[in-house]
Amino acid sequence: MDVKAYLTRIQSDATAALALLPSAEPIRTSEDLVRACANGGTYSLAAGMYVGNFFATKPVRIVGPRDAVLVPADAMTPTVRVMASASLFKGFSVKAGASDRECVVVGDFNATRVEDQPADVTLDGLEITAGSQGGRRGIALHGVSLTVQACRVVGFWNRGQDAQAVWIHNGPGPYTVVDNYLEGSGENIMAGGEHIRIAGCIPSDLTIRGNTCYKPEAWRTNGATVKNSIELKNARHVLIENNLCDGNWRSGQAGAPIVLTVRNQYGDTPWVLVDDVILRGNTTRRCTDGAAVSILGSDNNYPSQQSQTMRFEHNLFSDSPIGFAIGNGVATALVIRNNTLPLVTVKFLDFNDTRSDGSHPPDLSKAVQTPLTFVENIVRAGAYGITGTDQTIGVPALNAYSDVVDWRGNVIEKSAERPGIAFPNPSENYLVECGALETILEPAPSYKLKPGQAYGNAGY
Repeated sequence: MDVKAYLTRIQSDATAALALLPSAEPIRTSEDLVRACANGGTYSLAAGMYVGNFFATKPVRIVGPRDAVLVPADAMTPTVRVMASASLFKGFSVKAGASDRECVVVGDFNATRVEDQPADVTLDGLEITAGSQGGRRGIALHGVSLTVQACRVVGFWNRGQDAQAVWIHNGPGPYTVVDNYLEGSGENIMAGGEHIRIAGCIPSDLTIRGNTCYKPEAWRTNGATVKNSIELKNARHVLIENNLCDGNWRSGQAGAPIVLTVRNQYGDTPWVLVDDVILRGNTTRRCTDGAAVSILGSDNNYPSQQSQTMRFEHNLFSDSPIGFAIGNGVATALVIRNNTLPLVTVKFLDFNDTRSDGSHPPDLSKAVQTPLTFVENIVRAGAYGITGTDQTIGVPALNAYSDVVDWRGNVIEKSAERPGIAFPNPSENYLVECGALETILEPAPSYKLKPGQAYGNAGY
C-alpha cells in the first residue's frame, strides 16, 4: 500500500472528526476517561488516580499533569491501548500491571493489514512506570507514523526473558523515538524479533535521537536478564543519533550496547532486513563487556535478506573492550569514520561469516566480502587488533573478510602484547606507542583530542 497516502487520509479524516467535537472537555473520573477513549475528542485530564484499562478507538487528544495517574484495573491487560489514529496522549502518568505484561500499546501485534493499524499517534511527556517486580514492556508500537517523545519509561526488567522500554514491530513506520529516558533490561529500544503478522513488513524510517538508554546498577544483582541498549532485528532507513547508552554488561548476551542483527526469528519471515543504518554522535559508557557494536548482516539460523549499507561516525565508545564485531558481512558499504574507542583491550575489528560452512580453514568463497572504509578513528589495538575466524591477526584477517576501500588518518595505539601487528597504509595513519592515547586524549568522560595534537580529523 501507499503508506504516505494512507497517512494523509487518516490525518484529514481525523481533523474533520475532531472539529465536530467540543474542545478540551474536563475529565475527573475513571468512567469519564473510559468514555473519552471510546468516543474520541479533546480532553483535559485533572490530577488524581484513574483505575481502568483504557482503550482508545476513535481519534482522541488527552492532556494532563504528571500527577494524573492511570492504573490498570486488570493487571493482565495493557493499561492503555490505542487503535485510534490521529491521537495525542500528553503529560500524565501510566503504571503497569503484571510484571510479564505490556503497559502502553499502540496498534495490534496480530493485525495482518497496514490499514488496520493506527496512524499519526503521539505519546508526549508521559511517565510510564513498571511495578516493583519489573515489567515486560513499557511501550509497544505497531503502525504508521508513531512518535514517542520526551517520555520517561522506568523500571522495565524481567528474569529469563527480554524486557523493553520501547518495542517497534508490526507496522511499516515511520517511527520517531526522541528525547526520552528509557529503562529496559533486555533492550531499551528494539525493532523486530517476533512473528510478523503483516506480510512483507519491515519497520522503516526510524529516527532514534537524543535518548538516554539506562540500566540501573541494581539490575546486576536482582536477576534481571540484561542484553543491550539498542537492537535492530528488522528495520531499514534508520538514524540512531546523539543517544547516551549508559550501562550494559554480560548477562543474556555478551554485553554489546548496540546490536544490529538480522533475525527471521521463527523461520516464517524471510523478508527481514537490517539496512541503511546510520549511527552518529552517540556515547556509550558503563559498557565494559563485549563489542561496542555487534553486527550480523544476515540470519545464521533461517533465510533472511542481506544488510547492504551501514555507517558509524562521530561516536564515543568510552569503555568497550572490543570495537566492531562484524558477522555475515555488509554487502555494499560499511563506513566507520571519526569514532573514538579509547579503552579497547581485546581487538577493535573482528570478522566471521557463518556461510563459510564450518570448515577449517573456512571456505570464504561463500562469505560476504565487506567493502570497508575505516578512516580518522582513534582506537587502541588491544591484544589482537584485527581478527577473523581461522585467519592470522592483522592485515591477513582484514583482507580475508573485507575489501578495504579506504584506510587512512587513524590513530592506532600499538598492542602491548603484539606490537608488530600490521595495519593497512602505515604511512597514512598514526601508529602510536603503548600508553600514548592517555597522553593525547582528554580524560574521561570526554576522551577528545587535547588541543594542539596534530592528528587531522581523527576521533569523534
